[in-house]
Order: sequence, then structure tokens, then C-alpha cells
Amino acid sequence: MMRLHAASAHDRAARLHELLADVGDQAGAGQHREEAAAHRRQASDDRAAADAIFRSHRVDPPEVGDS
Repeated sequence: MMRLHAASAHDRAARLHELLADVGDQAGAGQHREEAAAHRRQASDDRAAADAIFRSHRVDPPEVGDS
């Protein structure tokens, strides 16, 4: 479950960086988009790790959603 919570937190951080990139100046927008992309990758990695853990225990993963 902790991996799914971490993935959700990364999704929220990515969304924040995307919003900041949309409303900020051009100089900072690129950095915010890079940060957002990094958080999206980390969220994906956390979900993959959670999936592997659930499969190894032969348990169905919980429903995906913001936690």
C-alpha cells in the first residue's frame, strides 16, 4: 500500500509542477515540466513495484485512486 500512496503523492506533485509551468514565466516553465516528468516516472515506478508485490503475494491490487 505504501507504494500506491507514494505513486499518488508523485501524481499530485507532478500536477502541481504542471500547473506552475502553465502559469509561470518561460524561464521557470521548463524546469517545472522536467520536475513533473520526473514525478510521473517515479509514480509509474511505484505502481509497477506495487503490482509486482501484489502479484508475488497472489492478491488483487486495490482500486487505483487518490489516497
